[in-house]
Amino acid sequence: MDMEHPRPSAWRKVMKVGDVGLDVEAWRYVLWRDGYDLSGAGDAFDTSVHNATVAWQKARALKGDGIVGDVTRASINAAPIARLPVVFDPQAIPYFEAANWSRSVPAQPKHVIVLHCMEVPESSTSAEWCASYFAGKKGPAPQASAHYTVDDDSIICCVPPERIAWHAPGANGNGIGIEHAGYARQSRAQWLDDYSLRMLNLSAELTAWLCRRFEIPMQFVVADHLKRGGRGITTHAEVSKAFGKSTHLDPGPFFPLGDYLRLLIEASTRQARWLALDSRNG
Repeated sequence: MDMEHPRPSAWRKVMKVGDVGLDVEAWRYVLWRDGYDLSGAGDAFDTSVHNATVAWQKARALKGDGIVGDVTRASINAAPIARLPVVFDPQAIPYFEAANWSRSVPAQPKHVIVLHCMEVPESSTSAEWCASYFAGKKGPAPQASAHYTVDDDSIICCVPPERIAWHAPGANGNGIGIEHAGYARQSRAQWLDDYSLRMLNLSAELTAWLCRRFEIPMQFVVADHLKRGGRGITTHAEVSKAFGKSTHLDPGPFFPLGDYLRLLIEASTRQARWLALDSRNG
């Protein structure tokens, strides 16, 4: 570490969000040196530092709590650990029920998967926050819901995928809504940073499983095709254009659809291999 930064022995016992000081500046330098993007500069342990810390820790098989203590400091200069991809397990997705969805309507055929963004900051608890919002735990429950919320390390189910959530008027009945952390105003670079790539990979695993379960083709569907009953992957923006029942344009013009579809195909191939292996071992 550069001499201008405090040595680890001079750092406080624990650093976390809200802390300020030379030791935080030193930790920011470690993250920057190891390739993590941070907002701004200086000596503040802000949200971007927390998110980068979580990613840095997980890359080294640490707890991933975003808190810099003895174990994290001892891992400075440790190389990231290569790990085998985790097998996607839909049964492991926690269910946190939204307050408002069409409970009285039975299961429906699903033709499209609608991609949304939450309009909340990217963090390791964004999926949990959004699920709590739909459930009415953050105040009055909105007249809206989605089937799933996703951040960089979590997927939460808020409405069973075969039922009707209130996420994209015009495609509520035959669509499955997936909310992603972030903002529609994000640039392409922001959608492809370390945090977002982890989230998009996780979302692609979910979407690949949904496509297989509901026999939805892995292709992008624009507004004109939606109006003609097209099946595939779409966005809230395309649904708004197609049916004129909403003004929402998420996940925004710079959402990396091509990259997402590539991740989706990779996830589908990976899941198919695991299924084939399971069937042989069964």
